[in-house]
Order: sequence, then C-alpha cells, then structure tokens
Amino acid sequence: MRNIFILLLFYCFSSNNIIAQQNSLEKENRLYHNVRIDEIRKSLADLRIEVPFKDDSEFLKNVDQLQYPLERNNIGEYRDVLISIMHKTEIPASFEEKYNTMYLNELKNIRHLIAHSVGDIYFNEENYGQAIPYYTLAERHFIYQSLGGTNITKDWQRLRGDIAECYKALKNHEMAALYFLSILANGQHFTDYANAQLSKLIEEQENPKKLKKYIDEIIESANITSIGVFSLTFQTEIEFSLFFNVTSEKIKQRIRSSEFYQKF
Repeated sequence: MRNIFILLLFYCFSSNNIIAQQNSLEKENRLYHNVRIDEIRKSLADLRIEVPFKDDSEFLKNVDQLQYPLERNNIGEYRDVLISIMHKTEIPASFEEKYNTMYLNELKNIRHLIAHSVGDIYFNEENYGQAIPYYTLAERHFIYQSLGGTNITKDWQRLRGDIAECYKALKNHEMAALYFLSILANGQHFTDYANAQLSKLIEEQENPKKLKKYIDEIIESANITSIGVFSLTFQTEIEFSLFFNVTSEKIKQRIRSSEFYQKF
C-alpha cells in the first residue's frame, strides 16, 4: 500500500512538472498550434499532386524544403517558405464536390496554421508590428475550420489575446484593452486570462483613470452589426465573430459584471 502511495505521489509530481515545463516553454517560445503544425506537411503532400498545385513550380519548390517535422524549435527557420506557401494554398471551389468536409477542413487549415504560427514567430522575435497582420489573417480571413464550434471559438479567443498582447507591447494600451475586452464580450474560453490581463494593464498605468475612461467608452460602443457579429470601437469600429445570438446590452452587462471591472 505504501509503495502504491509513493508511486501516486511520484506520478502527480512528474505530471505537474511536465505541465510546468510545457507552460514555461510556451511562454518563452510560443506556438499555439505546436501539436498540429506538422500536419500541414501531410496536407501539402496531398495538394502537390492536385491541379492547379502540381503545375506551380514555386509552390513545389517551397514544399520540397519542408523535409523535417515542424515543431516549436525549428518553425522559425521556415518562416519565409511558409509565408510563400500560405499565399498559394487557396483551396479551389471544385474541391467542395470532390472531398468530404473533414478532409476539406484539413486542407483549408493549412493557411490558418501558417498564419497563426508566423504571427507567433514574429511575436517571439518581439516584432509585434509584424505579428499583428498575421494574427489578424488567422482570426478573420483564414478562420480555423472545424466540425465543432468550440475549437473555432477557442482559436478566435486565443488570437484576440495574441493581438492584445502585441498592442500592449507596442504601448497602444487602448487597443490592447479593446482586444482583451472582446474576449470577455464573447464570454467563452480565456476569460480568466482576459480579466487578469486587463487588471494588470490598468494597474501599470501612470493614470489609471484615463484608461478606465477609454475602457468605458469601448464597452458603451458594443454593437451587434449582423447575426453572429459584434463590434467594439476605439477610433475605428472593429468587428468580431461569435457563435451565438446576443444583444449589445448583454455584451455590456457581461463585461461590466466581470472580475476586472468590478475591481476597478
């Protein structure tokens, strides 16, 4: 019995230690899609024998450079190659009739996985101005494809946090706040993270009341622009997708009842 107890303790300690190491590695060298990033090589191998891709010499040349498994520690070496591939992997409409939805999602996700990962590469290089356009591509144009809404929503929320952190690093605290607020407005996934980030953002201000004023203005700007789309405004209106119908008043209420807002 004592030996079993010792083994359980060892297992718990080892598991916690592994999780801690993974979290530390993600913080130092982020790559949100680390588990899935190498799947694009398989998808590209399929695409290279299809029309029109098999006739594109530049596309084939770039695909040939991806000889080794892609992962967190080497993805940066392939940044330019991946960017070129991303711009050449729009899936033709004819594929819709040729393949099932699950397989089509894998092909369409090539562009998303690349865009999000290139954003992470630039973020790790502290090139935040370059990271934002790729995160935006991944969030708005090359949206993650999945049969379930949960994975899509998680990806949206993570990307909005990525963009917010970039704006924060660039000292654009109002836009950082707007993107953190968009996470709370959605109300699903990463909300504890957004609350903590907003609290920290306000605490770090020389004039917290000034940022709080802007935050109130952003909250008040919440608007439903179409089915499944809401917007927040700071200088310019920015739209965000979500998977459920909600009123603008509900969004305002949700943010104002959040932990960070009640605190300040």
